[in-house]
Amino acid sequence: MTSSKNARQRSRVVILTGLSGSGKSTTSKVFEDIGYFCVDNLPAVLLPKIIDLVSEARGEPAQRLTRDHRQQLLDRIQAGVTAAPGSGGSEAKSVRDAVATLPFVAGSYTFEDVESVSPPDSFAVLFRNSHAPDKAVGLSDRWGVYVRFPEQALEWNTARATHGSPYYYDRHVPLIFLGAGVRAGTSAERVATVDAAPTLAALARIPAPDDLDGRSLESILSR
Repeated sequence: MTSSKNARQRSRVVILTGLSGSGKSTTSKVFEDIGYFCVDNLPAVLLPKIIDLVSEARGEPAQRLTRDHRQQLLDRIQAGVTAAPGSGGSEAKSVRDAVATLPFVAGSYTFEDVESVSPPDSFAVLFRNSHAPDKAVGLSDRWGVYVRFPEQALEWNTARATHGSPYYYDRHVPLIFLGAGVRAGTSAERVATVDAAPTLAALARIPAPDDLDGRSLESILSR
């Protein structure tokens, strides 16, 4: 766990251990509430690396969005829904404009914005890559609005980290294989999550369906 307070001046690492059922998860939530960033079930071998990363950290610390932020967002969504009939625009646009006034919202986009041939910015293009109108995941999704939080913001749920943001660190992650048929090394070649299944099938010598998404990376792993 690392404290975000005075992160530039000093860093504190707290190791929390205990038997299963002893209350580690509850204690971790308490630490999160007072400003710590928690990593659950961290392999001991990675601890020195975590300490190095914390010690060398630069720039703004991650922002933890709390349940108070969540309530503020819900309040602004409701304000947008209420104002929609008299705004002369759609409900989605009214909600988009309402949530955009919050200081912890970096951007907001209607489904129409991300589907447009001329999207308002590059982030709208990135939201379009995972756009699924029939799947409401975020609080504002059901009103046809995507909300973008600031970079390095962690949402109010119980997760220790998040995924799905449009930022580089969420969109570019390593794909790691270990085992028979895999040579040690790295490759900068671009791959995708859909490549994992056909690659594992190839390594296990299991025939993969012809219509399977992705491609086998066996040739890269054996270089």
